[in-house]
Formats: sequence, structure tokens, C-alpha cells
Amino acid sequence: MLTIQKVSCNVALGHFIEVQVTDGALYRTKIHCYFLDQTRVVRPLPDEKNYHIFYQMLAGLTQEERAKLHLEGHSVRTLRYLSEGDVRQDEAEDARRWVNTLSYTLKYMPYCIHMKAKT
Repeated sequence: MLTIQKVSCNVALGHFIEVQVTDGALYRTKIHCYFLDQTRVVRPLPDEKNYHIFYQMLAGLTQEERAKLHLEGHSVRTLRYLSEGDVRQDEAEDARRWVNTLSYTLKYMPYCIHMKAKT
């Protein structure tokens, strides 16, 4: 669950509540707090990146996946949203992180869908 609380005109405080379930029982919960700085999302500082998942996705997608998402020929340098920040990229590391994120998501998604169907 994600909640967002407005703190000032340029900053919002976000809370992400992670609920971990093992064998159908609540195992652990974590609350992650973070700032959502509007100016950094729209225009990150020159030496920073925003939303690392987009860099990872571009590095890790196959050509077929890029075609389905209409991303053929695009890179972090050609997409305005990503090119505003640090475009230096360790593509191998970003691709590895994309695969890890994707495999983690696919591992737990069937369980989440099953639990949603039960309610």
C-alpha cells in the first residue's frame, strides 16, 4: 500500500507498506518512508538519475519486448525524461537488476493474484 502526504509545495512524503506473507500467514511488515521531491522527478540534478527502474528496463529489455513497448531505437540519451540527468550507464549492471526485479515480481505475482481472487 502506498500513501502520500503533502509536506510543502515541492515535496511530498511517501509511505510504502510492504506486507510479507509466508504459507498464507502474515510473516512480516515493513514501512518505507521517502520524500517525493517534485523538482528532482521532473528535472534531476546533473549528476543524479531519477527512477532507476527506467534505466534498468531499457538495458534489460529484449528486442521483441522493446518492439512491443514501442521503444526500438531509444536509449537513455534519446528519451527526454531520462536524458535530463546522469546518462552514464553501466548497462550490464542495469540489465542484471532488471532481470532480478522482473523475476522477483513474477515469482510473487501469482500469489498476489490468488489472494486478491479470494477476497
